[in-house]
Order: sequence, then C-alpha cells, then structure tokens
Amino acid sequence: PTVILTNPANGSVSASTTVAFACDATDDIGLLGAALYTGRLVEIQKQFRQDGNFAGATDDSQITVDTPTTNDGAGTVLNVDGQSPHAHAVLKYPNLFGNDPSQVPLGIEIVSATLTVNCFNPGNPMTAYRLLEDWVETETTWNNRSAGVSWSNPGADGAASRDSAGITWDCTTSGVKTFNLTPIVQQ
Repeated sequence: PTVILTNPANGSVSASTTVAFACDATDDIGLLGAALYTGRLVEIQKQFRQDGNFAGATDDSQITVDTPTTNDGAGTVLNVDGQSPHAHAVLKYPNLFGNDPSQVPLGIEIVSATLTVNCFNPGNPMTAYRLLEDWVETETTWNNRSAGVSWSNPGADGAASRDSAGITWDCTTSGVKTFNLTPIVQQ
C-alpha cells in the first residue's frame, strides 16, 4: 500500500499535547482498512529458563510409542528419537504472553525467537511443529493429550494435531544448539 501523511506535515514538530493525524492510503487491490501506530519500536529481549518460579516456566513432557499410556511430565530430560524407543517431546510456555513484567507484552511484534537445547546424543535432524491441540503436562501420553482426551493423531504426529509446516533442527552432533523458532512463536 501507499501511505501519505497529510496532517501534520511530514517532519513537522508540534508543541501541542493533542495532534490529529490524517493520511491517505491506497493499494492496487482496494484497501479495506488501515491502522495508524505511533511511537517507537521497542526491542524486548527475554530469556526464559525452566526453573518453575516465574511466568516463563515451561510445560514439557516426553511421549513414547513403546509406553503409550505413561506420562513423563515430571521427567527432567526430554528424549526425541525416531528409533527405539520412538519418542516425541512436547513443550509449551503457557504464561509467555501477558501484562506481568516477566512476560512478553500482548500484541507486540515478534521479530525473533530461539530455543537453546543440549543435544546429548547425535542423531538425525528433527522437525519442530506448532501443536494445534492443547495438552496437560501431568496427563499427556502418546495416546492422550489430557486425561481421557485422545490426540487426534497418536503422538501428536499428524495434520490434525500439528501444523503441516515444521522447522528442521540439527542435532546430528552433540552439544548446545540454538534453534530459530520465530515462525512458530509469531503464530
């Protein structure tokens, strides 16, 4: 779209505490609406640890096909493996967004999000997906996302349980790795 500020004049300075803004906006397919945002871009960098004592704490669990009714939400290590035992990890930050100073403010534009993990055992590349179904850390299993509620696809491994587009992670060597999760967090 083309946007032209018509009032006040572009680059002008006003001593008034009240200013009325006006603009002309057009695009080649017929503009349906426009919003004016004022202020400056604020970069917020938050680092969240899994210490359980603040808004950034995670819910996470390992779900394993070999033990499809076992909950491992209390585990301290998440195994992600396509071989034996075939296991997935589910991870969420349920209080990531909000009005608390430790949270990311609601409505803010996410320009970057990463997750740092320690790969203990080299393996094949993995794919991370945004889950479409909610789950409960202390109840989730390979078969169920919460007590008595099945995943649409066991192991959250299908189009009804997760987005079709994923992000490839490389844990082909051991060590600390940082993965880009920006598209998932933006959604």
